[in-house]
Amino acid sequence: MSSTSPKDLYAPYAAAHTSPKGPDDARPSALQIVRDAGAKGKLSGQVMLVTGCTSGLGIETARALWATGADVYMTVRDLERGQKVVDEIKGSVDDVEGRGKLELVVMQLDNLESVRKGAEEVVERSGGRMNAIVNNAGIMATPFALTTDNHESQLATNHLSHFLLFHTLLPSLLRSSTSSFPSRIIAVSSMGHRASPFLPKDPNFTAPGSYNPWAAYGSSKSANALFANYVDRVYGPRGIRALSLHPGGISTGLQKHMPKEVLEGFAKDENVRNSMKSPAQGAATQVWGAVAEEWGKRGGVWLEDCQECGELPEGAGMGDRGYKGWIFDKAREDECWEVSCKLVGVEIEKREIG
Repeated sequence: MSSTSPKDLYAPYAAAHTSPKGPDDARPSALQIVRDAGAKGKLSGQVMLVTGCTSGLGIETARALWATGADVYMTVRDLERGQKVVDEIKGSVDDVEGRGKLELVVMQLDNLESVRKGAEEVVERSGGRMNAIVNNAGIMATPFALTTDNHESQLATNHLSHFLLFHTLLPSLLRSSTSSFPSRIIAVSSMGHRASPFLPKDPNFTAPGSYNPWAAYGSSKSANALFANYVDRVYGPRGIRALSLHPGGISTGLQKHMPKEVLEGFAKDENVRNSMKSPAQGAATQVWGAVAEEWGKRGGVWLEDCQECGELPEGAGMGDRGYKGWIFDKAREDECWEVSCKLVGVEIEKREIG
């Protein structure tokens, strides 16, 4: 009989996160998560997909998931740039023999037709199998822009693209789910969801003067979590678990639209510097969600620092873990789902709402 307590099971790296010392400190990397979960080379035959794989967390997530032996599909906008990532990942390990596929799929997340086409290509190339999707790609605090589908760019890239991806791959997820490894959806949200709940009345900020880059980011990141909670509630009984998370503070291209003075202020703050993670550490929580056995049994939770977290306490600061209560509101989940279905042109199944 295992001596591991439930607390340890859902916060196995809590001690490593108590006194962070900056990137590449004692906090786990994504590859360490795979090793510790006993998943290295053990998921041969499974199929996983990661969005946004030409930089940052996407690269490290794909690297770690490929180490499980699974076939990994990486979405990219640029095949040439993506191939360099594939070559780097394959060149970074010695025991390539026996690994699964590591393949690229062109997918522009600000274009719904590109998402649909890329997802259909994955279905064909994978033989209709899909065991896990890590919705990793995103943009942050961008100037106002509309996509070719007339959707606000952050909503489109961060949420609607992944929403459509899920629906296109839903039959594959249901077909591939087993009792030993239920299919999984990992929604990479952000502590930025605290900036705003999902705004269903005007999700594209069409009202004159209404656009605020941080409100738009927060709304899209809240939508990520509402989506995951809805999927787990409705599809969990049918074999698809889903969860959402904040990966932590990582210096990537995501910050390119942040004011220079804000970034300089962070650089001077010792607490902020110590809390920062390397990309390999930043990818750890989403990889934990994708491969750890416990997350095949439970979903509809919020993760940070490789641990399950509760609601943000009243008066909590930027460095405190936790979520805003609006992302765990059933009525908001249903509303976000209905609005999203309309925006991407997906019919709502009668059994879904209600």
